[in-house]
Amino acid sequence: MSFVTAQQVHLQYVEFAQYPVDCPYHPCELYPEYPFGGENISRAENVIYTMVRQCLLGLELDKERFGTCDWNPLGEIVSPGDTVLVKPNMVLHIHKRLGIDGLPSLVTHSSITRAIIDYVIIALKGGGRITLGDAPIQYCDFDTISRELGYDDILSFYHQRGIDISLVDFRLYKSDFNKSALVTIQPDVTNCLFDDCIAVDIGRSSRLQSVSCQYKKFRVTNYDPVAMLAHHSRSKHEYLIHKSVLDADVVINLPTLKTHRKVGLTCSLKNLVGINGIKDCLPHHTRGSKSEGGDEYLHTSMLKKWFMDIQESIDCANIQGRSRKARVLRKLRKPLSFIMNLLQKDSYMEGSWYGNDTIWRTCLDLNTIIFYADKKGVLQETVQRRYLTLVDAIVAGDGEGPLRPTPKPCGVIGVGLNPVVVDAVMAQLVGFDFNKIPLVQNGFALDHHILSEISPENITISSNDPLLQSCGIKGLFQPTEMAFTPSVGWAAVLSGKN
Repeated sequence: MSFVTAQQVHLQYVEFAQYPVDCPYHPCELYPEYPFGGENISRAENVIYTMVRQCLLGLELDKERFGTCDWNPLGEIVSPGDTVLVKPNMVLHIHKRLGIDGLPSLVTHSSITRAIIDYVIIALKGGGRITLGDAPIQYCDFDTISRELGYDDILSFYHQRGIDISLVDFRLYKSDFNKSALVTIQPDVTNCLFDDCIAVDIGRSSRLQSVSCQYKKFRVTNYDPVAMLAHHSRSKHEYLIHKSVLDADVVINLPTLKTHRKVGLTCSLKNLVGINGIKDCLPHHTRGSKSEGGDEYLHTSMLKKWFMDIQESIDCANIQGRSRKARVLRKLRKPLSFIMNLLQKDSYMEGSWYGNDTIWRTCLDLNTIIFYADKKGVLQETVQRRYLTLVDAIVAGDGEGPLRPTPKPCGVIGVGLNPVVVDAVMAQLVGFDFNKIPLVQNGFALDHHILSEISPENITISSNDPLLQSCGIKGLFQPTEMAFTPSVGWAAVLSGKN
């Protein structure tokens, strides 16, 4: 089964669907294929497990044996003895605006992870290896997010039954807040060390290659810009990929559907940013205005340049532990910010707008690595891994995602075998034209290390809901309650008013 020719997306919709509350999220019905017996059935409702099950059926996986104890839907993707990577979104342990209550709109709910792992276990037939992991942003408390999502209880349940699943923080570095609320970046020696990652240089195969003349301006917010130069140049484009990722025979991608300030919409393609161990490798924008060869903002502005110069000096001071210098620079930044907001021609900053021409390239590079890099990190011409993506849009993230989204109850789980196809469908579902999202649009247009051979007009959409069942993406019905509000920087192209 080739992912590049996969054209089907299944949308499972349950109005007012809610996540279950009883961890470790057993199903509430004893399904014939369920591997853990009737004593491990939840008395409370668990519609999520049922929706995941119906998603796999909706893709017609092993449909002939559905309803029997032999049903093995992931058997076409996962073989006994395989190493399987399950990659949820674990971006941050707390919603920046809503606190812990906003967490469902921020991360993949672990009830979805639990359900899909059960089907991985069925397919492995007692062998193989499962890794559950992510590289959240630098100041995410991994222990807290794991506890809040119930992964400790879920993995304990499996361990008691002789199934060992590794939960891995892929980050090489993490950040902490000191008493002055300044960020200090430190080696995360409690999780993975440098020898747990492999430097994967995809060189001229990178989507950044065509803009590599600007490599000295590549940036990622809150990181040292000098460190970026160690990984990107005119012909070098290197990412540090955790060995658990490269060792995988199968990748199961579990993104959360959210708006995104830099990329427009984050779903399957963007979620793979979390396979990289250090954010210094990940160009998110290019310094300067559009006319200066950058994509940080639209109009040339000395005020914005000075502001970002100061911000980068603050970031470097934090990294170096020079908190006093950082405090002084923060005081200088405050009045400049006030003046800049009064006089600016546009409100865009840090590449958080529709003109960002950098981040989509980085995301496609990481997807290229997932599909075409071998276990040693060498890019091959043939596909190296099997793949499934299952999108959590039960509660999606609207507005100022990815870290400050407004929770958007949608009651949807989307599934497919191709990330570009799935992301195009999910964009259309929420009222965004995928052709105006460079990450998705360019995912269809690759001329080497192809991610999709499917033309968008050939996408097929199935659903349990007749209104969502469609013979093509252009005919997809978009329910009013699923209409998203884009991030401010993307409103000009995604608001549907143009």
